[in-house]
Amino acid sequence: MEKYFVVENKNIGTIGRPEFMENVIFSGTKNECIAHENEKRKQTKDTTICDYWTISETENNNQKNAANLFQTLTEEEKNDIIVVNGKKYIRKIYEMNMR
Repeated sequence: MEKYFVVENKNIGTIGRPEFMENVIFSGTKNECIAHENEKRKQTKDTTICDYWTISETENNNQKNAANLFQTLTEEEKNDIIVVNGKKYIRKIYEMNMR
């Protein structure tokens, strides 16, 4: 069974110099996480400073792998963009996710 998490993304920087910190604040089933995310969002006055989202363990791992791969790409590879269904992707990262 897939694990799901609610991530809190908080801007801890100053005006003009945003700095974001992400923390997992809840885990459970997909429906439990979505309900928790919605409740936290209702409690938050300004979602430009703090926002929440639900992500699966698989999606989270894919994002980490893509970020790690991005760090190893040359400038030429970073600028090798493809368009799939109207969306732009970095070719190497798209290919990694299609495996």
